[in-house]
Amino acid sequence: DEIISYHVISKVAGDSFLLKHDFVKQKFLDILKNLLNAFSFKLEAYSIMSNHFHLLITSQKISHIPDSLIIKKAKSANIYKNLTLLNDASSLRNKLWDISEFIKFLKEKFSKWFNKTFNRTGYLWGGRFKSILIENGNAFKICKNYIEMNPVRAGIVKNPEDYKFSSAYKKRKSKNNNKNYKNNLFLKKLDILEKGIIFGSLNFVSSIHKKFKNTFSLKNSFNYSHIGVENKSYNFKLYSYVRLKSFRK
Repeated sequence: DEIISYHVISKVAGDSFLLKHDFVKQKFLDILKNLLNAFSFKLEAYSIMSNHFHLLITSQKISHIPDSLIIKKAKSANIYKNLTLLNDASSLRNKLWDISEFIKFLKEKFSKWFNKTFNRTGYLWGGRFKSILIENGNAFKICKNYIEMNPVRAGIVKNPEDYKFSSAYKKRKSKNNNKNYKNNLFLKKLDILEKGIIFGSLNFVSSIHKKFKNTFSLKNSFNYSHIGVENKSYNFKLYSYVRLKSFRK
């Protein structure tokens, strides 16, 4: 029941711009939000682009939820057909807290709708999704702003609040828009948030590495010291380890 945050990235096969239409992006968001009603995750930030998407998702505590509500949530999402499973609250708890299970259904449901809508067959997504463990605090804030700046880095808009299919869009009328957007840190791609598997302070990364030391390589680690040093709120060391093999919690 531990609270965990993930930066999730997934690309369209061949980097094709198959999600270029607004109604397609909106359908993706509709499916995403519907699944969130069943799964134990909170959507913290997102950016739906024409050839990929970014999500920042945090797991929610599930142990206190009654078995009857767990079963009801699973049935409402219409994702499981096995009647035995649908009445097994213990198994459902594990599945509804599993990031791989969540993204699998998100991509499958959207793919079926997309192929039917455009009368096509075949794969839509280019392989498995990428997920990076994110530490709470500064690392979380950096990841959130990085995701919402994606349309700016792509040259689509000048301000993140102007991009309709991003979590920044709802902030467009706020007088207190996040000044961190102006930080040059977010105007370029950061390998630490694209290719790593853990993102946070040295203590956080080291603790995860010790727990799963057979999964990570110290020799192939990325070391980004004082990332965002131009902004005092980000004047600290952040680290990330690259993936050697599938990560399992």
